[in-house]
Amino acid sequence: MIKLNNKLLHILPSTQISSDLLFVIDLSKELTEYNHYVIFEKLDPQMDMDTVWLLQSVGINVLFADVLTPEVIEKEQASGVIIYNLEGHTDLGSVCPSIYYSCGVYDEVSKCKMTVAASDYACIYDCKGRPLNLNKEFVIPPAINTRVLRYYNKQDPNFTVGLITSGARDKYPCEFIIELLSKLDKSKDVILGLTILDKYKHPGTQLAIDEYSKTNKLIRCSHKITAGLYYISHCDVVIYATANNYYEPYSRTVVEAMAFGRPVICENRGCFPTLFEHNNNILLFNMVDEAVEYINKLKDKTLRSSIGLNGQLRSSWEDISLHSGKMKKALRMIGV
Repeated sequence: MIKLNNKLLHILPSTQISSDLLFVIDLSKELTEYNHYVIFEKLDPQMDMDTVWLLQSVGINVLFADVLTPEVIEKEQASGVIIYNLEGHTDLGSVCPSIYYSCGVYDEVSKCKMTVAASDYACIYDCKGRPLNLNKEFVIPPAINTRVLRYYNKQDPNFTVGLITSGARDKYPCEFIIELLSKLDKSKDVILGLTILDKYKHPGTQLAIDEYSKTNKLIRCSHKITAGLYYISHCDVVIYATANNYYEPYSRTVVEAMAFGRPVICENRGCFPTLFEHNNNILLFNMVDEAVEYINKLKDKTLRSSIGLNGQLRSSWEDISLHSGKMKKALRMIGV
């Protein structure tokens, strides 16, 4: 069978905003020797069309399949496939040279030729804290073009804290937000920016948001593919938290905030204690009270600058320019 020259398929579980989806966009700009195609399973009628437009604007062809099967992949006559965090699709990677990219999810039934993990932590645990045993030879973060984010200075003098996240894989921190809003109620001089979802798994989340908004200024960050970066650029400090039963294997949001030079207050679990250094380039919390304490401390511009600049330096080690070569090597090793 004749295959289209250098056609690289990226298979994603959904159109939800995630590290994987944004990684594909940045990766396509680096791997210019390939023709990039993204395949989503099923066309979600609620999908934000901005996602499709952004993918297509950078030269990625977007396809949808009612059900992803080996026959569907074979029909595309691709040179190679990268499967991102997809579960329950037997033999999907056996049709042509394939890589399974694991960022919190791994499924061996896909039968991929090679597995690449997003971090050392993601080689050992999945996003629910369950043990894995993946090969550490290829660890490639869902890398970011950190260089373009370095020079966005905040203009607004008001002290603003942003909690930017997504609902992908049910990681939205409902319980954390409910408690945080109750603790921040006394901090009238703090403006909070918050990613807003259409619906929440915890019924009290919307009630807490509505109640907080009555007496405090709350900036709502829409759940769109480019919104997170826009809101981070308007923050002095960024908080990162996830659902209680979620263990982050890698967070682009945290690295993006660092690249902006914004200090990050982050949960002390998942990959974060292994990637970053507390009180140097990040502030790690175990309890909500600690997060609130760090918010108050970071009202000090000197401390904000110190943590922010150290974080910015650390983020440069996550830049895609340092990691795209590893993906090229991995693709060559499987014959793509």
